[in-house]
Amino acid sequence: MTDKQLLSHMESMKITYGFYDDIYKKIITDKDKEFNTPGYIDKHCRILFPKEVEKYKVGTCWDTSLYMYSKLKTDCKKYVNNVKMVYVDTIKPSFLTHTTVMYQHRTSKLWYWMEYSWEKYRGIHGGMMQYKNLFKKFEYMWTKDTPIHFKNTNVDADTLLSMKKITVPIFFSICTIQK
Repeated sequence: MTDKQLLSHMESMKITYGFYDDIYKKIITDKDKEFNTPGYIDKHCRILFPKEVEKYKVGTCWDTSLYMYSKLKTDCKKYVNNVKMVYVDTIKPSFLTHTTVMYQHRTSKLWYWMEYSWEKYRGIHGGMMQYKNLFKKFEYMWTKDTPIHFKNTNVDADTLLSMKKITVPIFFSICTIQK
């Protein structure tokens, strides 16, 4: 599978933007009151593993980025190497977060950013020789909407994927650790 085929596959799944409530076993979208209830997501929801994203067809950028990271490292490994999951957040009180993936093509050695959840930029962007330049492009796009408070350009996604369950607080603790 190529990176373009992966993105096409994700689009064909029609993944709904939302959370999976692990307690009540239901999907929570922005149409549900629980979506914006303080503390609800942290206590009830968890990050989905790649097979669960396919099963439930739901996820936020947290879930879909982990999905893309996993698929790029396994199903696309013939074409792709050096996959990185990226995390940014803003200053409270708005506290917006975003995760996405960046990767290097095996033959051309060019770096790309694959975006799914941020609909405005859904697609594959880049084709840059250096990872840091691609991240600067992503950072520029993000800061057009909101300032970045914290960034991690290499989230330990392998640790996340090795866990039995990824709660929202655990996800944030991994994403906010700098290597």
